[in-house]
Amino acid sequence: MAYVPNYLLDDAQRRQQMGTADAATPGAPTQLGAPPAPSNPSQARQGGGITDAAPTPGGNAAPAGNMPSNVNRGGSTGFTNFATYLGLNKDAAGQMAGQLAGHVNAAGSSAQGGLDTALTDFNQKATAGTPVYNPNSVQWGPGGATPEVASLPQTGEKFYGVGTKDASNAAKYAATSVYGGPSDLAGAGADVGRLGADLSNASTKAKLLGSSGGVGALLRDAYGAGAGYSSGTNAFDAALAGNSAGTRFGDAMNRYGGLDKAMGLAEGDVAKTAQGGRDAASALKDRYNKEVSDTASWNQSAEQQNAKIFADAQKRAAELYQNYLSTHPQARPGGSRGGPYSNAP
Repeated sequence: MAYVPNYLLDDAQRRQQMGTADAATPGAPTQLGAPPAPSNPSQARQGGGITDAAPTPGGNAAPAGNMPSNVNRGGSTGFTNFATYLGLNKDAAGQMAGQLAGHVNAAGSSAQGGLDTALTDFNQKATAGTPVYNPNSVQWGPGGATPEVASLPQTGEKFYGVGTKDASNAAKYAATSVYGGPSDLAGAGADVGRLGADLSNASTKAKLLGSSGGVGALLRDAYGAGAGYSSGTNAFDAALAGNSAGTRFGDAMNRYGGLDKAMGLAEGDVAKTAQGGRDAASALKDRYNKEVSDTASWNQSAEQQNAKIFADAQKRAAELYQNYLSTHPQARPGGSRGGPYSNAP
């Protein structure tokens, strides 16, 4: 069973009765400890820490005059049962613990929010800087996909071939297919130094909630390390807050304790995203270059096919001409006049 010196309890109770500047300040923790050092030397000799065993009965501390009569001080020793006092001040101690956890949560949330904003900005710029495929890279040449290769006006017959393609756009796009986004958070305009400091500070505060000494350090940071806030008072406040925190300290510690690693993880993700943009640009360049190469092969094949189709048209025209001459001998060369197929392709 733990006991604490009465002078810490007396001053804490006096604060609750009178109201403190800390408690009146919005967002400031409720300070249950006692900044003023005790004026009674006999009290000062009892020390300000919390002991795990009751002191020897008959201590020389003077009884405190400001504590309520129902506080169990454990006899006339000058010490009070800590559990009893904690029970009487559960609400106020819980408020102090809640405000301290809120302070840590606010720092963690702000730091995490700053990093999230920087990552969102980076990702937007990385996406904007990553080239995407343009579907008009290859277009059909004159005549479209099935151009007319030859015709026989006398019969109305038409001969269609294979269209050629134009890959001039693909060649232009290949030359400009590069990643234009940022490579890191700083390149996207983020203040990396400030982000890192905020994340480290928030992580440190969250981890301090894991021990009584850490909670005391946070309380000293909140109240200042002035002469009025003694180590004994600080230890007492830390014990009160820790015993009244419930899951709040653990939740805040679990949520934000790892923020010191967040920047490294974020930079790793950013590097992967930037590399992904470069890889995408390189792959797109290869795609356009392949289209240029494929188009050249296509056109070569199309020209060969069209030449054969044109030859077939000429053969058809010659056949028609011979058929006509067989029925119109006068149309033969040297005759009085030409026939309708004399100008066949």
